[in-house]
Amino acid sequence: MPSYLPRYRRNRFFRIQEVADTIGLSTRTIQRLVKRGEFPPPLQISERIIVWTEASIDLWMSDCEKAAHERRVAEMKEIRTRRK
Repeated sequence: MPSYLPRYRRNRFFRIQEVADTIGLSTRTIQRLVKRGEFPPPLQISERIIVWTEASIDLWMSDCEKAAHERRVAEMKEIRTRRK
């Protein structure tokens, strides 16, 4: 989330459908990623309510973006070394 937005918005709880809408994955895919340890685990805030913090989702998205960038850089280096 951009730093110019109020800090209180970063501490929101998201239900699974909101998470899915935010990151563009299905709820089932999110559940599989959690099970494999590839997505932040949810918080159970009551007997029937499971949520994720907005901050944990933001961090996960940043990590994904960083990993994708590192893969692109590695691919470009490999292409350059093949041309030589």
